[in-house]
Amino acid sequence: MYLPQTDEQRMLADAALRYLHGTPQPALGEAARLGWIGAAFAEADGGHGGSAADIAALCEAIGRAGATLSWFAAVLLPAMLLRHVADAALRARLIGACADGSAFAVAHQEAGTAFEASSACATVIDARGAVTGVKQRVWGAHAGSALLVSAAGAGGLGIALVEAGAPGLRFDAVHADASLPWARVAFDGTPARPLITGDAPARAALAAAADFALVGVLAESVGRMHAAFEETRAWLATRRQFGRPLAANQVLQHRLADMFIALEESRSMLNLAIHAHDHAAPADRGAALHAGRVHIANAARMVGQSAVHLHGAMGITEELGAARAYRRLEQLGAVFGGADHHLARYVAATGGRP
Repeated sequence: MYLPQTDEQRMLADAALRYLHGTPQPALGEAARLGWIGAAFAEADGGHGGSAADIAALCEAIGRAGATLSWFAAVLLPAMLLRHVADAALRARLIGACADGSAFAVAHQEAGTAFEASSACATVIDARGAVTGVKQRVWGAHAGSALLVSAAGAGGLGIALVEAGAPGLRFDAVHADASLPWARVAFDGTPARPLITGDAPARAALAAAADFALVGVLAESVGRMHAAFEETRAWLATRRQFGRPLAANQVLQHRLADMFIALEESRSMLNLAIHAHDHAAPADRGAALHAGRVHIANAARMVGQSAVHLHGAMGITEELGAARAYRRLEQLGAVFGGADHHLARYVAATGGRP
């Protein structure tokens, strides 16, 4: 599927690509100054976009630049949750803080569950607004971030805001990989402010946030695949063996062609997911996102492994972009569940129809 970008989306992507080549891990405040966070919010909320097409343009540039930004966690998940806050004044204040670069992290996943809106929730919030429980794999969580926490109360699941440094808030384990940091976060009677109440509204907000962030993950994956392909093509064209470039070997030409086909097919599936997210009915949107996830995860593994393989022993060194791209592609392929998980969801959503 071909989905042309608007002039604004192209300018956003081009500017981000140029900037990230020199600054691969800008702070959120700097990203806010550049206007990137505003792409996650609609104009009605003070942003300058808010569609999946807008955030995909930026996330693909992040992937192509090889930037170590967990954009899906730091911006996309909290942005969509904040867009579902019913209190207009509170929503405007929180969205303004997020758009200005304040750190938010979404705490929903628990032991034995995946990041899904339908997951059971053992974390509870009492009538006084105190949260007790443990959340696993909270991407981007650190001592300076506010937390958007899912917790069960009298009305079912809800979303509450826990301020940074609140009493009873504890980070039990921190996975400090700079490219995809996450933490295990515990709450012990931690004061919180309810943001989204009622089981159905809270689960709808979580589902929308996961869908929005998944588009960003898919777009970054395509960007990383593009970067890995271009680096590999340049390597084969310049590396010489037995007096001629490696690209002269027909079998390597075929392997590179397979990588290109996988990349272009993935770009088409990304465009399908973008269009479905922005324009399709919820049921059709889910099927398209699941299909995109399955195809892109499998294609990303093939492209990443081929990039490493075609570089030879150099392909596993940290100095080479191909190795970093492959590791990042594997990380992104596990976010929100891998290919098998989404294949099962696709079959359930379509009743097995192609």
